[in-house]
Amino acid sequence: MSDLEAYKHISPDSGHPTILHPNFNPKIRAWNPPDALREEIVPPKDRAHFADPQKRSLLSVATATDLTESIGTLLSGIQLSALTGPQLDDLALLVAERGVVFLRDQDLTTETQVKLFSHYGILDKHPAQKDAKHVTIKGSNADHRKDSVYTPWPQAGWHADTSFEINPPSYSLLRMEEHPPVGGDTAWVSQYGLFDALSPAYQRLFEGLHAVHTSRLQYDTILDLWGVGPNRPPIDTHHPAVRTHPVTGLKAWNVNEGFVTGFAELKKAESDKLLDFSVQHIHSADDELVRWKWEVGSVAMWDNRVAVHRVIPGRYKAGSRRGVRTTVFGEKPYLDLESESRDQRAERLAKSEGGGVVAEQPSRNEHVETKTNGSPEKKIEGGVKTAIDGEIGRETQGSVKPHVGTALNQIDANEKEAELTDQSLRDSKIEGQAEGNAESKKTSVSEASGFKEKDTDDKVETQTDDNSENQTESNAENQTESNAEIYKSEITKKQADDNAEIQTNDDTEKQAEGNIATQTYSNAEKQAIGYGEAGFINTKPRSGGGLHV
Repeated sequence: MSDLEAYKHISPDSGHPTILHPNFNPKIRAWNPPDALREEIVPPKDRAHFADPQKRSLLSVATATDLTESIGTLLSGIQLSALTGPQLDDLALLVAERGVVFLRDQDLTTETQVKLFSHYGILDKHPAQKDAKHVTIKGSNADHRKDSVYTPWPQAGWHADTSFEINPPSYSLLRMEEHPPVGGDTAWVSQYGLFDALSPAYQRLFEGLHAVHTSRLQYDTILDLWGVGPNRPPIDTHHPAVRTHPVTGLKAWNVNEGFVTGFAELKKAESDKLLDFSVQHIHSADDELVRWKWEVGSVAMWDNRVAVHRVIPGRYKAGSRRGVRTTVFGEKPYLDLESESRDQRAERLAKSEGGGVVAEQPSRNEHVETKTNGSPEKKIEGGVKTAIDGEIGRETQGSVKPHVGTALNQIDANEKEAELTDQSLRDSKIEGQAEGNAESKKTSVSEASGFKEKDTDDKVETQTDDNSENQTESNAENQTESNAEIYKSEITKKQADDNAEIQTNDDTEKQAEGNIATQTYSNAEKQAIGYGEAGFINTKPRSGGGLHV
């Protein structure tokens, strides 16, 4: 049974332990931490900044195997103790990108591990750490579900190492010295993936919040359960709930179960509900998770800025699990609103590799929203590419539906006008080939000039309302060659006027004539090319639910 003080104070009524306030728990009340609270520091530049983006130095001697789509890579064929400085830098970049990297059968000792990890910066010291350079990690077979009733810290919860520090750790490396054959696994979840899995609305919500990270709960548990005195007082820090990784430039969700107790900007009930969601969000993220089965000599190196982890509780023999962990200081967390998420970067690179302007491909979060107050947003979720004023690729805000409706109406109008043009040309051909209409062909030019404008307008309206074959043949028999020329001229003029009205910007007469010329394409050609807003030709045809631009 766990050595919690509460287990020594049993209620006579229920027979179960009572909960003691820390000030009345002798283990906690009497402790005076020897070290002062830390001040913010500026750590050395992250070694991943010095890496080759292709990691050629490392991957020329090691084989990398991704264990899941989202997180975790296994490196084989190398010994960490033999890596050069550039190879260690490449390793840091791989860890920053993949969250955690695993190796087996490593020959490191505690001394060589400390020396190797000093390459990555200033070694951190855990609050429960006795040695200045490393901390010993053990497992537990205690019933953490029961213990959590009597100690406030969720010791088996998902966490990033000491995220409550002003300068939380960047990289950690754990090497296993002793381990049971079964049990004691560790799992990691990608915080890149956790951010991308949020809806755009929740992404914006968390981007505007500070998470309250505290060591108070762990402080009490270290004293009461572990029997070790923390080396410095407890601390609360407010870090951005979404942070930007300084090397990858990607957004990562900066909330964890172990040390976050709420959100600074919210009221208690609001904060509690959002925290409940946050815990559930991590625990349900099987698609962002990797689980590692330890062996003696196995090593895991992870980036606390982009991955949370937890040891999986088990019933293995107490004292059969022991590892050595080294950690270095990271930068104070920050959020760059201009940074992008992992999914957003993947979509951007896919478009860039495709070349030119391509249709938007929907991501799991892509949508278009209109702000009800009409105010502009700094960045557009699911930004819509359109062609206005001749500029292809401009990002626009607002609802897409009015633009789509306008464009579709124009397409229908263009198709009808093109049909009229084709029909009038066919009429002329029929007149030239028709036999038995000699008397009509002898009609004088003076009779043609007497053709009344009202008759022409009536014929245009008739053609627009009903383009049946019978009406076309009737018009062909009654019109002379001269009338046909006048008729075509009137149709062309009407088409130009209609196109001028359709144009949503200040189109010139040349643009209107260009649209008439474009409309001489056959219907099949028009569908293959597609028309967009304001008569500009799109890169994709119209399909199903809307206009692709």
